[in-house]
Amino acid sequence: MHRLALALALTLASGVAVFAEPPQSSPRPLPRPMLVGVAPILMASLLPLPGTARPALRPVAPAAVEAAMALALASAAPARSPRPAPRPPRSVAPAALVPPSTTIASASALAPAQSPPAPRRGLAALFAPRPPKPARGSICGDPGIAGTEIAAIPVSVTGCGLVGGVAVTAVAGIPLSQPARVDCTTAKALKRWVEEGVIPAIGRRGGGLARLNVVASYDCRPRNNVAGARVSEHGAGHAIDVAGFTLADGSTLTVLRDWSAESKLMRAIHASACGPFGTVLGPKADVYHRDHFHVDTARYRSGPYCR
Repeated sequence: MHRLALALALTLASGVAVFAEPPQSSPRPLPRPMLVGVAPILMASLLPLPGTARPALRPVAPAAVEAAMALALASAAPARSPRPAPRPPRSVAPAALVPPSTTIASASALAPAQSPPAPRRGLAALFAPRPPKPARGSICGDPGIAGTEIAAIPVSVTGCGLVGGVAVTAVAGIPLSQPARVDCTTAKALKRWVEEGVIPAIGRRGGGLARLNVVASYDCRPRNNVAGARVSEHGAGHAIDVAGFTLADGSTLTVLRDWSAESKLMRAIHASACGPFGTVLGPKADVYHRDHFHVDTARYRSGPYCR
């Protein structure tokens, strides 16, 4: 009986606790009061005392500054690129075929015009390769032609006279027996003939070619010295007469003697002149040329005249 009354009393007590009113204030503890005057004291302890020097700042190495800046930029960079994603490809109609010639022409038309190279200056100009200087005594702008310039020969007869003439003493390293007074066109043709025709034809015979035997050049006269005939090409400085060739061993090949005896060699020399010169005459042309080769730079519509 007593146990039953005790249980009933506990039950009523717990019910009162369950339905009790909540507390009016929070159970959190109140903040502690601040001590007045502590903050100024702490600040004063951090300030340097009067009369004391502040410690000098340590210098910062440039490499450390650059490393810190690189690290800051790397951390600030976005993890992904802000570039937008590529758009899906569009369906494009195939371009019309263009002929290659049209493409090349249009490309050449749009290409910028190339300007000439600027002249070298400074050290580049000092060490730049220079064009070879003409040999001493060379004329007509060709180092393979030696001689001197001569004064203009006035016109005395219609068809005669020579302006801008030269006196040639050697061509392709081969001296002439006497200076040949001609114009530069004829001088260049003579050099080409000796260099490409006479020297290869003679070859090593007698030690090779040593001299060209010239018997006539500028001369104001009619053709073949026939009175009343037209003025010869000699009268304009366009012609040279060659009677023979002296070899290195002292022997001589002459047109008069060796045209028949050395027909193969002399005919090869004669034929090689047809090209550099417009007119080539030899023993087969007429009796006037039985002892020499006449070569001149006259031009004909039908081409060189070689007899």
